[in-house]
Amino acid sequence: AEDFDDVDKLPELFIPGQVVHIYSWRGTYEAKFVDRGCESLSDIVVSANMISDHSIQTYFDAIAEVINVRRAPDDPPPWQPFHATDSCQCCGAKFTWHVTSSSEAQTYREKHNCRSCGLLVCDPCSKRRKP
Repeated sequence: AEDFDDVDKLPELFIPGQVVHIYSWRGTYEAKFVDRGCESLSDIVVSANMISDHSIQTYFDAIAEVINVRRAPDDPPPWQPFHATDSCQCCGAKFTWHVTSSSEAQTYREKHNCRSCGLLVCDPCSKRRKP
């Protein structure tokens, strides 16, 4: 495996065909075509994790989810904002009850929006995710 920790060693990226922007919206993936001449594309800073994030399997999985989302009879529910509550909407516990840190950053890491209802749930409750 190549070492991409050094930015100077990153491969030069080019756009061979149509550009598809895949993004997350309410916990699901959406996709839009982007014009190759879009100036914002040149503003993208290449990072090492982009190599694994842009694998064929990752694209396939994301496009498959986009297709499933578009076939769904309803839009995903609106998501409750992270600042809306400090307790899980499923079990009622504080978000950091099961970890040793109760910092704001840790609290945010433990909050997850339920894809079924959009409410905030703790990490243990989010383990009961949809497949």
